[in-house]
Amino acid sequence: MKREELSKLAATGCRWAALATIVLAPTQWDFHLQGLHLSLIEPLVLFAGACWLVKVMSQREWWRMPWPLPWQVVAFVLPALLSLYAVEREGAGDALREAVQLLEYFVIGYILYDDLLRHQPQRLRGVINLVLGVTALIVLLALGQFLLGSGDPVRGVVGTFKSRNVLAGWLAMTLPVLFGVALYATGPWVRAGLWLLLACGLLVNLSAASLGSVLGVMLLIAATRGWRTFAMAVLAVTLWVTVVTEHVGNFRDPDTGTRVTSQQVLFRSTALYTPDGQPERRYPQWQSAVEMMLTHPWLGEGIGSYQRRVEQYTGTKPMPTGPSEPDIQNLYLVIGSTMGLPALLGFLALLLVPAFQAGAAAPRHAGWRRGFVYGVSGGIAAFAITAIWHPLLVRGIGLHLVLLLVVAGLLAEWSKDRSSREGRDDEPARRPDDAHGSGQHRQHRRRWRSPEQPGRLSGNGGRR
Repeated sequence: MKREELSKLAATGCRWAALATIVLAPTQWDFHLQGLHLSLIEPLVLFAGACWLVKVMSQREWWRMPWPLPWQVVAFVLPALLSLYAVEREGAGDALREAVQLLEYFVIGYILYDDLLRHQPQRLRGVINLVLGVTALIVLLALGQFLLGSGDPVRGVVGTFKSRNVLAGWLAMTLPVLFGVALYATGPWVRAGLWLLLACGLLVNLSAASLGSVLGVMLLIAATRGWRTFAMAVLAVTLWVTVVTEHVGNFRDPDTGTRVTSQQVLFRSTALYTPDGQPERRYPQWQSAVEMMLTHPWLGEGIGSYQRRVEQYTGTKPMPTGPSEPDIQNLYLVIGSTMGLPALLGFLALLLVPAFQAGAAAPRHAGWRRGFVYGVSGGIAAFAITAIWHPLLVRGIGLHLVLLLVVAGLLAEWSKDRSSREGRDDEPARRPDDAHGSGQHRQHRRRWRSPEQPGRLSGNGGRR
């Protein structure tokens, strides 16, 4: 097989495998094989990564290609892998699984999604439609569980995941995007469908951390449309929190056995104390995790060692006994205590840099594209806030988080490139003889301030 044919075949396999991971990633369904919990995602990601490697190696002068990862990814992944040095022998298996998962998400996944979109921006619209379809299916499944389920507030409404907290973390990333597009879109049917899907998503979100972060981000996005839109959004959020959640939901409290509404379930999800006055397991464990992080600040206790080591730092603190709700840890404390403070700082940079870059680039877009960019930035922000109460670097969320980070970074780059080109186009019009009234100069200024974005999100490949 010729080099060109091999490169083309590998590129096709890489593209379709990357798209398949977008569809199949948001689920925690798995199967057991010799003590391992595997899903379709792991082999699919590895296959896509192998296709990408074959595509690159089959190109001439492949060694001259640019480094495929941003500095934030390296700043997080490298210290995380170095923490393997601190892992004890009995925790080697857990550490290896965590390290492989980290590489799959933040190295292979980042490279795949960046390669999918960077040189073909018109594909982004197809990716948006793909994610929208997946979102609709998961939300509708969760809505069916909400209306017809067993009444278990923890494992009854989970969508394609295994706990309400993982579903809530995934909704924290997707609902701000829906809101941004719905707010800026002009088609009445599109807006109606997005508003309906958004309402259903808010309804099945039973984590106060996620719901609060999503509603807060929605208010910030609404403020970009003016004070009237912001005031209407404040009224809608107030009614949702105080009226809607009080009259929907029919759940059974796991401690008292009484019937409770969504509002009571949301309150209990982040409460400080149990109904009998005992501290919730989450917050004493936070203190133990801080002590664990300060004891080993550089490498932590070793990646994958949190559950095995955190109890050793309990001391005399009162800790509830018995089974615990899954996914109630603080993600930042988990990273800092097991991978070290350098990895924690790298992870914060990984989240904050693309979010701020996308937010700053949003005014350079127009129409629904502007709402989409605001939504991407808001989705990362809502994830970052929700992660204070839930450890969201888990199967089902990791790859979609990476996709969001890649899209945010590319949107900022594309906007910057377009602004630079338009700035160069403006230079010939800025002559001294028409500095005070040239219609051509004013036209260029208007285009600079609020450029349309053909080709970036509209699917025409950047052609005017």
